[in-house]
Amino acid sequence: MNRRRGVSLIELIAAMGIGAVMMGVAVALLYTLLRTEGSGREHLRHSNVLGRLADQFRRDVHEAKSVGDLADGEGRQFELAPGRTVTYRREPGTLVRSEQVDAVVQRRESFALPPGTTASIQIEADTDPTIVSLMITPVAEPPRQPGRRTLRIDAVLARDHRFTSSEEP
Repeated sequence: MNRRRGVSLIELIAAMGIGAVMMGVAVALLYTLLRTEGSGREHLRHSNVLGRLADQFRRDVHEAKSVGDLADGEGRQFELAPGRTVTYRREPGTLVRSEQVDAVVQRRESFALPPGTTASIQIEADTDPTIVSLMITPVAEPPRQPGRRTLRIDAVLARDHRFTSSEEP
């Protein structure tokens, strides 16, 4: 009786080949998962920033008494109260909000815009009430991201009713 105690060379090569294929599939899957997780995290970060920007912009517009252009044409200035102003200024890749009291900057925030977008503030003065819109617009249609649309954040000027009393006629 002749018992075989080892493996043949062909069996060894077949096992190594199957292992190599399984490792290749595992590495490709891991790479895809990490890339998807990274893009998902980036999308979530931009969504959170745009959400904070939308909330702050609406609060500022509702509280503002008037709005005007900045001298350099790169943003808008909102007059909240006598001596208190908020400016929104476009800078490359960001929208900068600065709050000033008596021409002294009290607070400055920078909101990172999604890549390939630009921001603009438009005023629809012919409507009653006046509507101020913050537009986040794609600069060009990227080839890998079809269907990107303009984000429009609308707010009504001077509609802050937090401190007004509700008097019945």
